Amino acid sequence: MTRPHSRRSWRLLLVAFLAVATLTGCGLPQRLAGVSPAPEQVATVAPLGADHATRIAARVLDAADEADRKSGDAAAAARQAVLTGTALAAANGRVAMGTATPSSAQLSRPEPPKLLAMSRGQAFPRLLLATNQDPQSRRQYLDLLVSPQVTAPFKLSYRVPMMAGASLPATGDVGRGIPMVAADNATGLVLSPKAAVEGYAAALGTPDPSVGEHIDAGDSFATALKASQSTQSSALGSLASLKQTHTLAPDTLYAVRLAGGDVLVFAQLDRADVITASANTKELKVPEALQKLTGSATATSSMTINAVEAVALLIPAQGKVKLLGATDQLVSGSVQ
Repeated sequence: MTRPHSRRSWRLLLVAFLAVATLTGCGLPQRLAGVSPAPEQVATVAPLGADHATRIAARVLDAADEADRKSGDAAAAARQAVLTGTALAAANGRVAMGTATPSSAQLSRPEPPKLLAMSRGQAFPRLLLATNQDPQSRRQYLDLLVSPQVTAPFKLSYRVPMMAGASLPATGDVGRGIPMVAADNATGLVLSPKAAVEGYAAALGTPDPSVGEHIDAGDSFATALKASQSTQSSALGSLASLKQTHTLAPDTLYAVRLAGGDVLVFAQLDRADVITASANTKELKVPEALQKLTGSATATSSMTINAVEAVALLIPAQGKVKLLGATDQLVSGSVQ
């Protein structure tokens, strides 16, 4: 008579124990059920081996060079496959302007790229920073490759020629990776990456440039822009006025912290040249070279020419933000 009662009591105890374990998350160790905690993500090393990353960079840069030389229906697809962001916008602009490298041109392979750094950790986006030198001009380039998510391959996002005399501080051990820096993070810096880019952009405009105390706008790129602005304004005279703006394009900023604490920033500036006719001007003539962009040879009241500018800036802990490299490309235009 006692056994059924005993068996029923154990059964009730077991049911009660399982109910409590389910409701509280406590009970049998997970390893007894064949379940173990998910491994923690390693955020102190680069996500790829250096050799593997170098091969990826070389393959993407070779494919980008090939895509720039293609023509016809296959060209757009080839560019889309290996380029993204600013690099893609610039390549499409070269096609629109008719300045893309012709397919018949002899292919001059650059030297193999040197991998400088990888973004640290397993999170996305992931970055590869490389450099290579043009074998003919001997000009040094900074290349930034981006993989935005786990299912997306690395593509070339920035290819920026370095300014004469510019040098990039040490990036550190490639295998450890370098941390990415948020756009608004000014820790240990004179300016946050976003503020630095916007400050540099403000210094380039006309007719009212604004140079902040932490911005160095005396580089050759800025100097050439100012000279061009002066030349255009003089040529227009009293017939029209020129206004040029430079604006940080949304979602184009990438920043990484270098070994010594400085931050390297890549960003796209959207440049707009707006020429407005004066009250006594009947029409504006669009230069022949720009008619491919505007679709018209004349403008009644105004003409706008748009360009993308790829810039690489160095933000220090002290001193001023300096330009390491830059390039620009006309991409579109309109008339009114």
